[in-house]
Amino acid sequence: MLVFILIVLCGAGFALTTRAAQRRDTDTVGVGAVNYAFAALIACTLASVSGPAAAPETLRIGILGGITYVVAYLFLLPSLRQKGTAIAASVMQLGVLVPIAGALLIWAERPEILRAYGMVLAVLALPLLTLDKGVSRHRLTLGRVMVLLGLFLLNGLAMLVNTWFHTTGLEGQRTMYLAILFSVAAVGCTAAWLLRPERKLGVQEAAWGLLLGAFNVAATLLTLYGLDLYLASVLFPLTAALTLALITAFAAIAWREIPGKIGWVGIAVALSAVVLANM
Repeated sequence: MLVFILIVLCGAGFALTTRAAQRRDTDTVGVGAVNYAFAALIACTLASVSGPAAAPETLRIGILGGITYVVAYLFLLPSLRQKGTAIAASVMQLGVLVPIAGALLIWAERPEILRAYGMVLAVLALPLLTLDKGVSRHRLTLGRVMVLLGLFLLNGLAMLVNTWFHTTGLEGQRTMYLAILFSVAAVGCTAAWLLRPERKLGVQEAAWGLLLGAFNVAATLLTLYGLDLYLASVLFPLTAALTLALITAFAAIAWREIPGKIGWVGIAVALSAVVLANM
């Protein structure tokens, strides 16, 4: 039970910290760069103490994971700005459908009837979450739709990559895997920050980035350990549901970020989809 609670707290902490930094008008790409650099430092320290040299498969999956993580983060930022924390978090949690779809397409698995219903609900939830005006109240455009779709796919790919690593049986290389993943993400996010025409990196960016990095590395490591203790079909729906509930409640109470009627329906459908798809 403790693992569940810690995964939920770290997952919610990552999303809420990102939004909090954004609301304080920080350079959130710079915050991301500090986040991944600090996460890489923690992971490299752990790997140097307990981890053996990286196996070729660990290296390949870690590089892919790092690319996926940083691109997903860059899609998260505009999603939070346009739709608010609850809607963006719902889209992220729907990403659990991507590993399931991968199992169907790559490994030709046949879904249980409840999983099939969950996938249908996910198809319904995405347009509902997209149609909600969100906190920005901006008009819906094709670009904004593509950002949300990209967040859904990329967060799902991040879950798929972590699940893939877990299935390799290389438990002794977890910290090395994280060191590679976060190092690649740090390089990618720093490059994205350097390419910005207007950028800043002050005390605020450093402070928020350090907090975000701690949540990031803890959430990923705890998820890998959680997969040792529980089936993915148990771990993912429970943590996703509790994380979404915590994020939505905090954002509504602390920031008054309250979705519209369509958004609430979309969140409810998304929550149902996540639970059913993992049963």
